[in-house]
Amino acid sequence: MLNRKPFYSLLLTVPIAWLLAACSLVPLSSENRHRQALQEAKRRVIADPQNIDAIQDLGILFYKTGQPRRSAAILKEALRRDPNDLRTVCYLGLSYERLGKVDQAFALYERYLSADDSTAYKQWIEGRYDLWLWRRIRRHMAGLIRNEKLFTDNPLDEHTVLVWPFRYHGDASRYRFLGKGLMEMMLADLQQVDSLKIVDRTRIETLAALYRKRLGDNPPEIMKRVARLMGAGSLIEVGYNVMDDSIFVEDVTRWNLLTETPSENFTRIAPLRNVLLLHKSTLVEILRSLNIAVTPEEVAAIHRLPTESVEAFLRYCRGLAYWDEEQFEPALKLFEEALEISPEFYLCRRKWRDTRLLYQATRDPDRIGAPARMTEARQK
Repeated sequence: MLNRKPFYSLLLTVPIAWLLAACSLVPLSSENRHRQALQEAKRRVIADPQNIDAIQDLGILFYKTGQPRRSAAILKEALRRDPNDLRTVCYLGLSYERLGKVDQAFALYERYLSADDSTAYKQWIEGRYDLWLWRRIRRHMAGLIRNEKLFTDNPLDEHTVLVWPFRYHGDASRYRFLGKGLMEMMLADLQQVDSLKIVDRTRIETLAALYRKRLGDNPPEIMKRVARLMGAGSLIEVGYNVMDDSIFVEDVTRWNLLTETPSENFTRIAPLRNVLLLHKSTLVEILRSLNIAVTPEEVAAIHRLPTESVEAFLRYCRGLAYWDEEQFEPALKLFEEALEISPEFYLCRRKWRDTRLLYQATRDPDRIGAPARMTEARQK
């Protein structure tokens, strides 16, 4: 049963001036499409101060009309009365964000991740949490660079592996982002090996981009600094090209950062249609050079191809590029196209699920039921 105390309890949590403004019938400066609904919500609260739904609607409409302080105050009261209403959680979190209280919003979303609720609002909260987690990681990476002097003596571990963003040596836009997908696949495969610690792509690319702004295009120095911050003793550097739309060439170097020398360098060539198979064999060579013993189960996981379709993989790679820019709608579309071509593409299916949550979380929580639907087979 909801705790519906008399409306005077709201006076204890909301400044008098705000409450008078909230309950007056004088139109507020707001978006035209919400003005009438806002006035109606005020009338409902005045008519029945114990109506929790009216209080919730009033708070949400204050948010939608650009008044986050009022919305936050009223929605806090609504959440106090009904702590299980996830619609209130969504808009209270957004109000905090609009006020610049991002950490407070993040903590609110985190608190409700375990809520026993299967509504779209729960999915929105999960996506919003993931979005801010990703942004917080980027912010943390910027903080590491600002304080990099503290890490000059950071010990390096040879079994902590950093895969550097792949460098494309061609000029055909079709293959520009192929390296993103190959890098993601290599990281996923390396994570199958329990004895290795892998630095994820978000951290690597964020640090690399931030250092490029400070140091210019100086890969050796940037690699060394990123590795030091991450404690990585091994770095894998890959350059690639596609010739005549049919031949894939990659040059691979594994650096031992404990000695700052290349431990191994080799070039591999294969028909483009076999690019994923080639890349799997490249990874086996890298593990051999690291003297890593892998179990039969780990070997089987590494050799599993995510898809046999190069065309599907290229769409996936382009989707990753949009994903990195927080352009989740075009990323979602490309992942869906890839899955249409190759329904068994498990890496893409996993990314599609994550992206769908993130895309929903960038939209109005009341309108998240409209993203493109997938077939049941693709959602399994």
